[in-house]
Amino acid sequence: MPPVPWRTPPAALIDMRHDGSALPSTRAVLSAAGDFLADAVVADQPVLYLGPSARLAALRRTVRTRAQAVTWVDTDVLVRNPARLLPALGEFVSSYRGVRVRALVDLSVPRPAGPVRDELYLHEFLLNTGECQSWPLDLRCCYDIVTVGAEVAEALNEMHHRPASGAEAQDAFEAELPPPPSAVRFPADITTLAALREFVHRHATAAGVAPDRIDDLAYAVNEVVTNSICHGAGHADLSVWTEPTFFCCDVRDRGRITDPLVGRVKPEAGAGSGRGLWLVHHLCDLVQVRSSSAGTTVRMRIDRNPAG
Repeated sequence: MPPVPWRTPPAALIDMRHDGSALPSTRAVLSAAGDFLADAVVADQPVLYLGPSARLAALRRTVRTRAQAVTWVDTDVLVRNPARLLPALGEFVSSYRGVRVRALVDLSVPRPAGPVRDELYLHEFLLNTGECQSWPLDLRCCYDIVTVGAEVAEALNEMHHRPASGAEAQDAFEAELPPPPSAVRFPADITTLAALREFVHRHATAAGVAPDRIDDLAYAVNEVVTNSICHGAGHADLSVWTEPTFFCCDVRDRGRITDPLVGRVKPEAGAGSGRGLWLVHHLCDLVQVRSSSAGTTVRMRIDRNPAG
C-alpha cells in the first residue's frame, strides 16, 4: 500500500513535541485548555481540540468569536475506543500539510478501567513511534485527577515525563490480553463463514444488543476471520461472551502482525488492502489488537445498552 500522507511529512518539519500533565479539576482543565487554544489562535496557527462534549461547549464560549479558528472534535464517543484518537490527530496534521500545527487532547475519561484504560495507555505509547514522532505537531494532553482517578493520572504523568521510546509501544502491542472468561467458542474456516455470522447474530441477540449494532458486529467479525483465513493458517478461533456493559467477540489465530499502528491508519482511496481493521475500529465500540510470535488476537466489543 502506498504511504499514507500523514506518515510522510516534509523533512524540514519532522519534530513532534508532546507533553501532558494532570490537573486538579475540570475548572483547571478548562483554564489551561482555553489558554492553549487562545495562544494558537493569536499566533494564527491551526489548532485542534479533542475533548468531552461538555468541555468542548464551555471552551467554545470561552474562545467566542475565535471559535471558528479551532477544529473541534467531540470525544464522548470517540474516546470509548481510544484507537480512534491517533487517526484523528493524524488526519488533522495531514490536512495542513507543510504547516506546523497544535493539538490539545483531553484524556479525562471517567475512571477508566480494564480494556479502556489499557487502550489509553497503548495510545500514549504509540505516539512515541517513529511515524508519529515525525509529525509537525505541538501536542498537549491533559486529564483531571478527579475524573480519571489518581492511579490513572499518575500512570499518564509518568508516560509524559520520561523519554519517548517506541520499544514501549511494541512491548504493549505484543502483550497478551487477559484470557476470555467462560465463553462459547466457534472454530472457523472458509467453509463456515455463513454459520459464523449466524452464530454472532444469535448470541448478540440473546445478550440484548440492538439489531443494527449486531449487523455492525457480524460484519466486523466476518472481516477479521476472513483476514485470518486468507493471511494466517486458514482458520481462526472465535469466542463470545457477555460483560455487564458489552457483548464481546474474540478472534485468535497463529498469524503475526508486526505493525502496532495496524487499523489506526486510514487507507488511501482505492487501496486494495489495509481497510479491514480500520473498518473494524469504526464499527465496534472498543477494539483491542495484540500480536506476537504466539499469534494474533482481535477483541471486539459492542455496547449492550447504548441508550442506558
